[in-house]
Amino acid sequence: MGKTPSSVALDSNVLFDLAAKEEFALAALEVLKEQGTGLFIPPNVFIELEFEIRHGQSPQKAARAIHAMENISACEMKVMRLDPHKMGIAHEFSKAIRNAQLLPYEECNDGDILGEATQHPVEFLLTSDKHLLEIDRDQLHALYRAKDLPKVEIVSPWRFFTALNKRR
Repeated sequence: MGKTPSSVALDSNVLFDLAAKEEFALAALEVLKEQGTGLFIPPNVFIELEFEIRHGQSPQKAARAIHAMENISACEMKVMRLDPHKMGIAHEFSKAIRNAQLLPYEECNDGDILGEATQHPVEFLLTSDKHLLEIDRDQLHALYRAKDLPKVEIVSPWRFFTALNKRR
């Protein structure tokens, strides 16, 4: 990781980690805010939080989703606003990722979130999601080039925090 990124997207699991006050997530957020990095929430992440609040698996997870929503404004995060054209490009990229078998086909939300990140654009997508973290980087970078999209690196909050902290 080179210079401090100017903008980063956060996946829903990172917001849940923040709501649960996980130390690694809080530390990563602190470093990013100190560096003046813009923090952005892809539209599908916001939708996932809303779904969890209304139809969630458990009252505890719904409460964490509510807390995550509250953190969005409290931590000066911004929900990405993408017009229908950009949402279409993001969705098509999601399908291309799954068709290339970089993600399991049923992981359409993960693909959509990564696609949305290319449309803002941001430099990194912070996620704890195993499916995203295990994507073959060379194949993903080739797909970015083939679709003429900006490269968004996928990284775990812990790895991101560790890399940024080493440069402080």
